Amino acid sequence: MFKLFIIGCVAWMLISTYQVEERLNFHKEVKTSINVYETTIGNLNKYGIRFPEVFVAQILHETAGLNSLVYTNCNNLIGMKHNSRGYSKGICRGHARYTTKIDCFKDYKAYQDKYLTYYEQKIVRRKITTNKEYIRFLYWIGYAEDPLYETKLLNWMHKIKAAKIELKDMQSLNL
Repeated sequence: MFKLFIIGCVAWMLISTYQVEERLNFHKEVKTSINVYETTIGNLNKYGIRFPEVFVAQILHETAGLNSLVYTNCNNLIGMKHNSRGYSKGICRGHARYTTKIDCFKDYKAYQDKYLTYYEQKIVRRKITTNKEYIRFLYWIGYAEDPLYETKLLNWMHKIKAAKIELKDMQSLNL
């Protein structure tokens, strides 16, 4: 009976430790998401990139939470391919290589200026205004190849929103 008690205590400790580690990992993800969001939003506003919530979700999705080699080695925030818009400096891991991450912002803005404007003027014949409409554009242009891309971006957008709430709660508790 005592052995069973000890096994139960050890199991409880392991489960508790796992739950604490999971919570700490969640807090790390929360802070990363918020930092990316706040830093990116500042640059998006500066460079005039439309649909910033979608763009931040694209960054987090395309870089696997800022962990991909394309992000770290190529300064490529969103998996852009090498192109002739003048910002990318070659190919890196099958994607565009940028001198700085700001060059990637500028390239995305040029991409939006060219293709989103065309889509609005020639295809839908109106200015698109919602994130879902913008994601539809990403499918139309061929950027989104994964049939679950919309769901994945919406999940990231939900995580960012939840992270903001969680961070606010953490700050109120002085964590």
